[in-house]
Amino acid sequence: MHYPPGFAYPDRFVSLAQSGKYLYNPAVEFLDADTEYAHRLLQFVTDVNPACIPFAKVDDRFFCFDANLNGRIVVVDIVDRSTDNLSDFEPWFLEYEKEAHSFQRHPVA
Repeated sequence: MHYPPGFAYPDRFVSLAQSGKYLYNPAVEFLDADTEYAHRLLQFVTDVNPACIPFAKVDDRFFCFDANLNGRIVVVDIVDRSTDNLSDFEPWFLEYEKEAHSFQRHPVA
């Protein structure tokens, strides 16, 4: 995957990606940058904003790091072709974990 010059993933994100220990949140699909699927999706995102590096998606909205905003998170809606600023990764991920804890888990019979 091609990244804008000077872009680096936040350390916390790299640690999570390497461990694979995300809490389950059925609303959010994390993307593996090394897959063909992620490469196809990247084109939709870069058509809206070429500085965005997607890492997760919810429906037609992608959570992305914006290389022009020092890695802040933005949401790219590929249908509306819009971009909205959010926050840095840490507050976003804390909210993701909080939401993940709210889902009830039922044991499989």
